[in-house]
Amino acid sequence: MISTIKKKLSYIYPITQTVSSLYNGTLEITYINGKKILNTQNTNYSFGSLHKVMQFSLNRIIIKGDSPILLLGLGGGSAVKIIRSEFLKKNHIDIVDIDSVMIEIARKEFGLNDYSDLKVYCQNASSFVEETNNKYGLVIIDLFIDKITPEYFYDSIFWTDVLMLTKKKCCIIFNTLTANNFTDKINCINKMLIDAKFEVYSYKEIELSNTVLIAKRR
Repeated sequence: MISTIKKKLSYIYPITQTVSSLYNGTLEITYINGKKILNTQNTNYSFGSLHKVMQFSLNRIIIKGDSPILLLGLGGGSAVKIIRSEFLKKNHIDIVDIDSVMIEIARKEFGLNDYSDLKVYCQNASSFVEETNNKYGLVIIDLFIDKITPEYFYDSIFWTDVLMLTKKKCCIIFNTLTANNFTDKINCINKMLIDAKFEVYSYKEIELSNTVLIAKRR
């Protein structure tokens, strides 16, 4: 009943609830025009512009029906919703996020528990890719602290670990912000992907501020 009232009122004015996170600072869960979105103080994390970035990215690949998916960085679960509800894909999804508060928000506020065949790891993405023996047909890298992708996730060590867990036929989506200005590092990532027999496509200023790398190995 409370959620229904909030939803109706949100057509008149936005209704925001704030939650404190050790990793992500103040998170804002906002009802606006009948929809719920997740923001930090400086950027959208899920179901706003970020949702559109994920739609743009996932529309440019083919998700193989039997290949597990790895999602590094959960937010409110935009990518999961697109895969399950828009693409109707039932692939197993491993989700990695270091922030237990974020995971709880995705579960309680954005319906993550409604989806089956998911496994959530509350863990640093760098340690997960270093330690796992799993292999994936799609890897989505969407790792942000507010509007910054930590520099380590541009590092060749991290990307070497990512490449080790890809299947022979695989796609990788790397979402970052154009303003992060790691052009040289992105060029190095491009070279690593090409050397690993991927075709690499770069899209800039998606939703004005995002740069997305999409790599396909057929």
